[in-house]
Amino acid sequence: MAGGYIPNIVAHPTEPGLFYAKTDMGGVYRWEAPQRRWTQLLDFTDADHYTSWLGPESIALDPTDPNKLYIAAGMYNGSQGYILYSNNRGASFQFYALPSPIATTLGSNTNGRAEGERLAVNPFKTDELFFATRRNGLWKSEDGGRSWTQATTFPVQSTTEAGLGFVLFDRFTRGRVYVGDLADGGLYQSTDGGATWALTPGQPSGKFAVAGKRKPDATRKPQKAAINSKGILYLTIGDQAGPNVMLNGEVWKYDTNAQSWTDITPPGALTVSTGGRGGFVGIDVDAQKPDTVVVATFDRWEPIDTIYLSRDAAPRGKTWDGWRSTR
Repeated sequence: MAGGYIPNIVAHPTEPGLFYAKTDMGGVYRWEAPQRRWTQLLDFTDADHYTSWLGPESIALDPTDPNKLYIAAGMYNGSQGYILYSNNRGASFQFYALPSPIATTLGSNTNGRAEGERLAVNPFKTDELFFATRRNGLWKSEDGGRSWTQATTFPVQSTTEAGLGFVLFDRFTRGRVYVGDLADGGLYQSTDGGATWALTPGQPSGKFAVAGKRKPDATRKPQKAAINSKGILYLTIGDQAGPNVMLNGEVWKYDTNAQSWTDITPPGALTVSTGGRGGFVGIDVDAQKPDTVVVATFDRWEPIDTIYLSRDAAPRGKTWDGWRSTR
């Protein structure tokens, strides 16, 4: 499968067994459950569109319609970016070229490719998509990805290479949406569908403290987030965009009802005995069991990265089961 880095597997939130794998430079795959195999969706790409179509920056799914698939594609800064839209799970696509200035700023095979997802469908207004870009702030489409305008009320209008790392709609609460800033740190939230924005109150911020061999050399930066039906948002934090030299990381949960944060970093995940380095990126919740959450270390290298699972919402960060990934 692929032949490179697979930054994410995106699961449809309401249809069990519907998964898409996003590579960094080898297209997108759909999981075929009956045959237990992955099917490449973009193998029609010709040489002229290699860096445009085979570089999936982000995948977005419509939670109300499992047939709809959106791919923001562009492999490097300078490649023409596109939105690839399918209404049949990737059997065929329509192609919408992204406009200037975001047209040539995608980077599926550059730093920050593990974060995301940067593209998202509004579950309460499904023709509306938000795109957290690398260099030009937050953008919005109101016609299913055909045309785009910049969200001028969003506080961050320009960024560095990694830029904005993800956009996450709360599919259980109308109007609530989050955006993570990988460039300077900060989790932004809107409760009115993106009309106004503010930093999420009380969030972890500042630089990392010294712990073992880990270095306090960068600000806490949100990497990925997931939210469950109880209004609990789970967030991974690292000191920079991956995938190569992240040194620090934490896992937090935010109770959106009480507006309270809790550090639930798996104990011992990043210690001298594990090489004293690394962070966290991958995180998700079980769509059917809201108290089940899974998180993965990132860039730990030695002895190996680990995936942690909690079935009771990790109330104090003490109830994780871990298993080692393989290389």
